[in-house]
Amino acid sequence: MVVGVAQLINKNPDASTFTKEDQELCNRYLPFCGIAITNAQLFELSQKEFQRNKFLIEMIHDIFEEQTSIGKVVNRIMKRSLKLMKCEHCSVLLLNEPLLDSGDDQLIDRNCENLKFSNSYHLKMASTGRHSVIASEINGELFKALTVLSERVVANPKTLCISDINEDADLKILAGRSCDEIKSILSMPIRNSKSEILGVASLMNKVNNCPFDENDMSFFEAIVLFCGLGINNTMLYDQMAKAKAKQQVALEVLSYHVKCPQVEVERLKLSAIPSVASIDLGSLQFDDFSLDPDQMLTASVRMFLDCGLIEDFNIDYQTLCLWLTTTRKNYRNVIYHNWRHAFNVAQSMFAILTTGNMMQHLSKLECFALLAGCLCHDVDHRGTNNAFQEKTASPLATLYGTSVMEHHHFNHTIMILNTEGHNIFQNLSPSSYRKVISLLRHSILSTDLAINMKYRGTFFPLVENGELDLEDDNHRSMLRAMLMTTCDLCGITKPWKIQREVVNLVASEFIQQGDIEREKFHENNIPAMMDRQKKNELPRMQVQFFDNVGIPLFRICEKVNPLLKPLLDGAIANRNQWEQLQSSSLSAET
Repeated sequence: MVVGVAQLINKNPDASTFTKEDQELCNRYLPFCGIAITNAQLFELSQKEFQRNKFLIEMIHDIFEEQTSIGKVVNRIMKRSLKLMKCEHCSVLLLNEPLLDSGDDQLIDRNCENLKFSNSYHLKMASTGRHSVIASEINGELFKALTVLSERVVANPKTLCISDINEDADLKILAGRSCDEIKSILSMPIRNSKSEILGVASLMNKVNNCPFDENDMSFFEAIVLFCGLGINNTMLYDQMAKAKAKQQVALEVLSYHVKCPQVEVERLKLSAIPSVASIDLGSLQFDDFSLDPDQMLTASVRMFLDCGLIEDFNIDYQTLCLWLTTTRKNYRNVIYHNWRHAFNVAQSMFAILTTGNMMQHLSKLECFALLAGCLCHDVDHRGTNNAFQEKTASPLATLYGTSVMEHHHFNHTIMILNTEGHNIFQNLSPSSYRKVISLLRHSILSTDLAINMKYRGTFFPLVENGELDLEDDNHRSMLRAMLMTTCDLCGITKPWKIQREVVNLVASEFIQQGDIEREKFHENNIPAMMDRQKKNELPRMQVQFFDNVGIPLFRICEKVNPLLKPLLDGAIANRNQWEQLQSSSLSAET
């Protein structure tokens, strides 16, 4: 077997021609050269195979050592890949859900709804003097190029190896200037055990400026295979953890809650329903403490009647009474986030829809979802906030991750609706039913103040610039979200005596949580609003809350609808009262 070619050029010192003796000498010498070269090649190959096996064993160890986070698994694999393959960039883009590859060599539709990347990971090898470091930075242009490349691999799920990116005209056009940082690339689809595509892994720019060869492709194929295994195992672990958390939550709920006794349902059915005027139900300055728990039930029925929901959506009266009493039953006896708070939020929504005439801007189905969402928005609240759930690694935090309590309130609401005889939406058409459940979910999740703060940057300028278009679904969605938070905070707009009592209840619940954190975690650095030792700072904290959260929201509501100005006026008046208390407190200290 020929392993190479030897050439002797220009015989020295006399520049004479090569002789037969020279040729014979070469013929004797070259077989030994061939043996040496072959041995060297075999040794190099064995070394590469050894390094490859060592790498794969270490990678298997990484995969099975860390199965709690996809990000950690992927980053460990990428770090090893960068060092061993000696590349400048390594990236992994994961699809939002596994994509089935038919395996019949047909291209997957590029417009497929599933062709969306939900997570991306990127590492870059950077040189600093004689050392190399790995960083995770990625600029927007490079990310665009990686997305285009990954979409191509998913659409045609085979290995993509490009020696010179500039020679691929189509890709250059698609990615534009973002390709400038990429010279060569090796990309492969990541699959799970069912051959479903999970995402795309890519290597870019070998540090020696050489193109990727068959050995690189073979090695990277093994890496991607194990990457798919690690991701799949982590996803299974996550599913098991969530299933366990869901079971714990369900057992906890079942141990605490029971279906409302029929006698309470019958009592509500037989109760006289008060008029709106008799209990001042339509007032934006409604007294939050004027009704007892049973009166709040009959007032809730009145809200559904006066909004025309019972007639328009053919709500069975028995079902409505059962749903209301069971919903009340499923509120825990906590200091503030209890049934009274839920009713007060619903009353605020009712007043905004009727007295504030916001019903003219919303559909009846939206009003139905908003009113029901208010009554359910804090169901099964535990008297602690989202940060507490995350800090204690509660089953709820494991189950939901973000907007923990809001997701739980919605899922608990669905559990009540799915209980026999409780579904107030049961007579809606299939399309209207799907719509109202979506609206209900949006309404409840919108009470997470963190979500509301994100919306403000978009919604406030729309209103201030006169660009709010209620024919636009996104604008309507943000408006409904703002109304939910407005109603959730309406307690700070009420007459001073009522408002101060609301604040005292909220503060007491927060301080109770702070006490638990101090006792359970031995923490001293507790947020001021939850620190019993800083109760005297309540006026200052209230002024900040009014200035940063409450008043800007009520001001924008007044711009949307001038009939909501009483909310802004009430908030400003209460803010000034807290400021006076703050000044008095400071004067007393000096």
